[in-house]
Amino acid sequence: MSTQWMVGMAGATGLSYPGVEVVMRKCRVKRCDEERVFHEIQCMERATLSAWREKTDGK
Repeated sequence: MSTQWMVGMAGATGLSYPGVEVVMRKCRVKRCDEERVFHEIQCMERATLSAWREKTDGK
């Protein structure tokens, strides 16, 4: 999903959820697993944004 980041003037703002949906479909995530996988992706998204903010704020 490295190409699915939305970027604004202040940097990355989050993942493009329609893009995430396409990637999940291409990776053949089972329908019964979609909600869990999406939640896990959101957790990783928040952690990544937080780490990037810390890196930027620490400069």
